[in-house]
Amino acid sequence: MFGIGWTEFIVIALAFLIFLGPKEIPRVFNKLGRLMRELNAASRELRNQLEVEVRDIPTPQKIAAEIEQELKDAAGEPYEEMRKLDAELKREVGALEAEPAKAEADPSPPQDEHGR
Repeated sequence: MFGIGWTEFIVIALAFLIFLGPKEIPRVFNKLGRLMRELNAASRELRNQLEVEVRDIPTPQKIAAEIEQELKDAAGEPYEEMRKLDAELKREVGALEAEPAKAEADPSPPQDEHGR
């Protein structure tokens, strides 16, 4: 126990008995026991708090997955923008192609700004 042999333990016990006296030893051990319980409770509380905090720390795999998803999203943005521009351009070209057909279908002469 703590690298102390029986002879050293007996010497320490005799020193306690001589310095403290037989009446003080139970009180000292009682205080020592209370102190040990408080230290155990504080140690348990600290351990639980650390476990909660460590549980919330993301793992390297989770961090790598998040980075991968961000890169995929960022890589897809230009393509999505190009698809939108392409669709808008096709709508405009379709509208422009429909205008001459519309003008051919409407035989009325063009009017000036005053309606003449």
